[in-house]
Amino acid sequence: MPEAPRQLTISFLAGLHAEGPGLSKKERDEFAVKLREEAGALARLAPADVDRLLGYIGTSLQKPLANVLEEVWKQRKELRDAAKGGSDGDESVARVSLVEHEMTWTTQPSVTVVWNGQRLPAVTFDVNVKLELEGVTLVIKKAHITQIEAGALTATISVSYRSFPLMAPRTKKVDLPGELTLPDGGLDLSPSASRREGTLSRGAAL
Repeated sequence: MPEAPRQLTISFLAGLHAEGPGLSKKERDEFAVKLREEAGALARLAPADVDRLLGYIGTSLQKPLANVLEEVWKQRKELRDAAKGGSDGDESVARVSLVEHEMTWTTQPSVTVVWNGQRLPAVTFDVNVKLELEGVTLVIKKAHITQIEAGALTATISVSYRSFPLMAPRTKKVDLPGELTLPDGGLDLSPSASRREGTLSRGAAL
């Protein structure tokens, strides 16, 4: 099973990260054929243009996994309830076990292509992310998830255009350390928390 890079991002899990293995030539060619069939505005793209387009999609997916987890976990009632107990500055610690924990997240990167000086209509892609965490226990203190204990993460990511899949779903499973300690107070579960860029990485300190 491949190990994760220093920082886990959605682009790495999708195989579209600059430092990852990336798509094979066959996968890129299949993507190009389906894209030309479904997105008429992009039918004239050369192979190099398709590679740049894939690079753009990868760049748009450089969202830290920690931010995705924070967005999804804020919607879980049992986590919000656990967070309430420590929101007044006390030192109580709650441990929440999530057995066979699954979550989904979507984003819609959009690209506008200029062809021979002519701006073509914007093309919007649908990226669907399914995450499965095995053996997860969350440590919650002061309304923050301060530690994540998990064995492995499996991500399945698909890219489509107007509900038409442009590539086969890509599944990647990576080992996670036995215990992840989150910096800066951890992932904030309080309703009034402002968004921040977090990290989720392989080391014991993130």
